[in-house]
Amino acid sequence: MDFFYKFIFLTVSSGLSCWGFQQLTEEESTKLERFVALSVQCSGAHAASVSLIRNSTVLYRNGYGHGSPPIDKNTTFCIGGLTKLFTAVLLSKLIDARNSSINFDTPIQQILGDDFLLSDKYRSKHVTLRDILNQKTGISNMEAISQMNSIKTEDMMGRLMYAPETFKFREKIYKSNPLFLIVQKIIEILGGKSYEKLLKEHILEPLGMTGTTFLHTLHSGRRNLAMPTMNKKGERYTVPVEAMRGFKLTKAANGICSNAHDMSTWINMHLMKGVSHETTRTNIRSEILNEINRTGINRINDAFNLVKNTFLNPAILVSLGRYGYGTKWESGLYRGLEMRTHSGSIPGYESMMSILPDQKVGVFLTMTGIGGSKATVIKSLFNMFVLDLLLGKPARIDYTNVCLMLDDLVAHLERQSYQSRPNFKPRIWKGENDQKDFRKDIYASVYKNRMFGDVTVSYNRTTDKLFLTYGKTGLFELNRTSTKDMFLLQALKGLPYYISNADGYQGVLYGYLYFNRTSSNNSTAQDIISVTIPDFDPQVHPTFRKTLKPINMLERYGPNYLNSYKAMKGHFILLLVCVLISIALINPS
Repeated sequence: MDFFYKFIFLTVSSGLSCWGFQQLTEEESTKLERFVALSVQCSGAHAASVSLIRNSTVLYRNGYGHGSPPIDKNTTFCIGGLTKLFTAVLLSKLIDARNSSINFDTPIQQILGDDFLLSDKYRSKHVTLRDILNQKTGISNMEAISQMNSIKTEDMMGRLMYAPETFKFREKIYKSNPLFLIVQKIIEILGGKSYEKLLKEHILEPLGMTGTTFLHTLHSGRRNLAMPTMNKKGERYTVPVEAMRGFKLTKAANGICSNAHDMSTWINMHLMKGVSHETTRTNIRSEILNEINRTGINRINDAFNLVKNTFLNPAILVSLGRYGYGTKWESGLYRGLEMRTHSGSIPGYESMMSILPDQKVGVFLTMTGIGGSKATVIKSLFNMFVLDLLLGKPARIDYTNVCLMLDDLVAHLERQSYQSRPNFKPRIWKGENDQKDFRKDIYASVYKNRMFGDVTVSYNRTTDKLFLTYGKTGLFELNRTSTKDMFLLQALKGLPYYISNADGYQGVLYGYLYFNRTSSNNSTAQDIISVTIPDFDPQVHPTFRKTLKPINMLERYGPNYLNSYKAMKGHFILLLVCVLISIALINPS
């Protein structure tokens, strides 16, 4: 491993001298070289890419780590949630270009019609584009759907009326990536083209961001792609990008992949209030960016507060404070200066972008190989170190203490996270308290959920094993535990396999499920009525049923639903009549 870290150090050193670092002093360059090398070594990252901007000048943009060809400023990394800012800017630009009566505060039903429904009448009627962009709808994130590619994009809109609620409407910030499909649909209505074509036409091509692309179009053989990687017991393994095809569903939320060169251009555009540094032309009006930069809500969920409070005094001598969330920016202060920042995270990739708008300072970092608490901490520590460097301030975090600080803060986050988890942890069955009438085959069936779709539990009589399949890529073996009707989930393929085997996730993600009975005394297949899989959505613990209960839609949504239903029924009848008349005219006999 020593050779690997020497390789990284030499790569960074040569990058600093070759890629436009003439603006930094020799002392600044040395500090950065040492900090990058030690940060990579301590965190276990495999590859990374960095851009630094000060006073609209790109001081540095390069990559480092293993790769073929070597990681550089043009190497592609996927940026996860940083995609949302691109989507918000594109939407704003299309609204502005068409002098549309639509704005961020227009109720979505006024755009898409009464057929658009969420989980209740009030939310359906009042939810706006700003609510989705600010992530305050209260709708769950439903990670399993995109991770296992279980629902087609064209079917998703009709299912959102069954999307589970995590918080009350506009109560807290909570990520809900599937709802960005609504934003994507409205973008495509306004622009008359696909989301990908419109983003290229209005954002990427005018800014010269030719290396930026989309996750769902990538393949493992792509040249100059930093493959997503994770660690298992300290050893690196690669996640095939093909395993992430399900993220096409949420491409407007986390589907963009870019590089250090393009992201420095993107940051500079924001620092220059819509003006392209390369062409000196206004690409986006400053009024649009001001609207996007407006803080929308300052009530944060518990997980956000845990991270926020970790980077304040006394744990960190110079506080990194985040007090609110706007339209795809987290707003905060660093050293008392206004800061806008956002992180991105998808399996195998981590990223972060921050700007100090008044100081014309910006930083972008993306990496592979780490996740969870360690990624959260190292991104924030790197952010603080680089901002100090760009501001010319004495750094409280540098190469002398970054490893110690990383270990301390990761331990703190994981202790706090562990304390917030349920105390219950199922144990694998080892023959104790055996039930003589225990049969695995009674669990085999198809179980349905209106939002998540179907899961299939099958029994292999030859091997006496139970399996669960979900979506296109989800396959799990069900291992019996010492608790009745409860099984541990062992992922066998697809993205869940790669995630659940990674350091930091083992035993936490896709941990267990349990079957529900009509009576605890019977042991027949008819007695099993449903299965609950908590880790398919940790906030709501979705339940899949053999028989779905009917829903009184009129009671839930009121007369508008009935009127909409009648209208659709009338259209269908009219269409059917037209078809029958056409058939009669073609075949008069």
